[in-house]
Amino acid sequence: MGSLDIHVIHRAEPEPWLLQCLRSIAPYAYRVIAAGDRTTAANRARAIVDSNAEFVAWVDPDDWIDAAQIAPMLDALAARPDAAGAFSAESLADERGNVTRPADTSPGDWRPLSQITSPRYAHNLTILRRRAA
Repeated sequence: MGSLDIHVIHRAEPEPWLLQCLRSIAPYAYRVIAAGDRTTAANRARAIVDSNAEFVAWVDPDDWIDAAQIAPMLDALAARPDAAGAFSAESLADERGNVTRPADTSPGDWRPLSQITSPRYAHNLTILRRRAA
């Protein structure tokens, strides 16, 4: 399994959201990047350039990531050296982080307002390969 850098692109999200995000990815190396006046795309490109790892991913501080999805994604990329990246699905979680709708089910009662008011979704994750095999 190759090395992975996760970049957390931080704007002005509430501190509890940032802490929850960091706890969700704590088993993996991460860097918190101050977004500054750069666009999301510019910050993601910066993460790819600044990383020294074989793989790179990024999250926003209001995103809760299901870290259990990361190892299988890295395993899939190791099995397919020609793949440029891997993408996970989203799941719904309550305020305590308990998954209430697994990633492999339909969206059902998706409520956009809940994404604005609290980080209740385990967001999808994109992991990109930085180096060609």
